[in-house]
Amino acid sequence: MDLLGYVGVIQTYKDLLSALKMQMHALILEKLCEVAQLVMVKMFYVNFNTHITEKMGIVIKGWPLKKFCSPSDINSTMELQVLYNAWKSGTTHFSKMSTDKWRAWGTSCLTDT
Repeated sequence: MDLLGYVGVIQTYKDLLSALKMQMHALILEKLCEVAQLVMVKMFYVNFNTHITEKMGIVIKGWPLKKFCSPSDINSTMELQVLYNAWKSGTTHFSKMSTDKWRAWGTSCLTDT
């Protein structure tokens, strides 16, 4: 069996996966900047609560995957498509909490530790 024919398919899949990841990073950062009303250069996935919710009162609603993580950590085109469609349709979105909810969130975080 000649494996050389598969190299192009594998490379094409890797290219597709890479393109989807870049597209997701850009889309999520764009949506975060819209809600935060700030220009941000980075979205924090690890410690999102500390970096984003605690500082700006912003939460993510409707995350469609089992694990909350950076698109860079997703290695399935199907999962990336699900994530992309959820963001594009508005099913997944950032939401800025009201001042009262943000205070209550901060208080509950302090009492949970």
